[in-house]
Amino acid sequence: MDRTALAWALVIGIVALLVFPVFLNSLTVTTRAKLSESGAVERIDLSGWPRVGTPSDRFVVYYSPSLAQGEALAREAREYLAQAERIAQERVGLSLGRLGLALLPYRPGLGEAVIRHDRRTVLQQALGLSPLVVFPLVVPPDLRTFTEAPETVRHDLYWVTVHEGIERSIGDRLYWHDRRLRWVGDGLAEYVAFTVTKDVDPEVACLGLEQQLLRLRVGLRQGVLTYDLTEDFLVRVGAQGGAEGSPSEGDRRIRASREQVGYGLAFAFWYEVALHHGEETIRRFWERVRREPIQGLEDVLRILADLTAEDVGGAIRNVSVQEALEFLKISLKAHTTYGPCRF
Repeated sequence: MDRTALAWALVIGIVALLVFPVFLNSLTVTTRAKLSESGAVERIDLSGWPRVGTPSDRFVVYYSPSLAQGEALAREAREYLAQAERIAQERVGLSLGRLGLALLPYRPGLGEAVIRHDRRTVLQQALGLSPLVVFPLVVPPDLRTFTEAPETVRHDLYWVTVHEGIERSIGDRLYWHDRRLRWVGDGLAEYVAFTVTKDVDPEVACLGLEQQLLRLRVGLRQGVLTYDLTEDFLVRVGAQGGAEGSPSEGDRRIRASREQVGYGLAFAFWYEVALHHGEETIRRFWERVRREPIQGLEDVLRILADLTAEDVGGAIRNVSVQEALEFLKISLKAHTTYGPCRF
């Protein structure tokens, strides 16, 4: 190597050393547990919290030192995550990825718990890495076991945590390519959460299913009659809509309602795939998504068309919310034989 080439190599190396940390830190991930629109915001620093597991494990659960049964609850939650992982893998071949929880006690006036994760996503997603993200979970301060927890707390652990883990695993593979693929990530996450929860806590499974129906009913009452899952249900980017100015309270509610309809319809789509084509179709779909080059929406639609022999693209671009609601009500009544479900 001549001196000129060596000099340029040194310059490029120095620039890389300067840019690399900036690139690594260019995005952060914030996880939160929202209890109410008002109330205090608690920002959690996990550095001094005890934990079950280590940050390098697949699952780690931190717990507040002020929780009387913190260690026992953390062990129980970690065992559940391992159980959920086994069920998800056995049923549909999906994984929760690397996942963490932070258990903190509820206190009067608490409106939101927030954990900020630095050094996230840009480089790690580009390299196909799955960073550990920790989700806060608020529990009663005197809770002894999750089996005795209020239904809402059990729902947060059994359903919501599984949803977040599954969606992150799917998003790491798909969202990087196309924002229009949210119906895959959130829809499969809801379906797997349902699949896991009905084996663990049928009461919570019923709550989750009732929520799907409620989402569609509320959407219909607000005039959402048809829906395009590829355009109306996009992956969120950044703070969303900064260039559009601050939306009014009415606009925010309408957007939130349309988004909730998207969750219900995405769940209904994958529930129908499992019902009519079998859960093995979901497994084969995910195997192909992981194996084949994916550039965006059309590649995913092509795979689904191959597996189902149906025009999936046409179906999800023009969904009748009323028809989806009727399908879910009839199907869930016919195929749900557990728990006190009210459909």
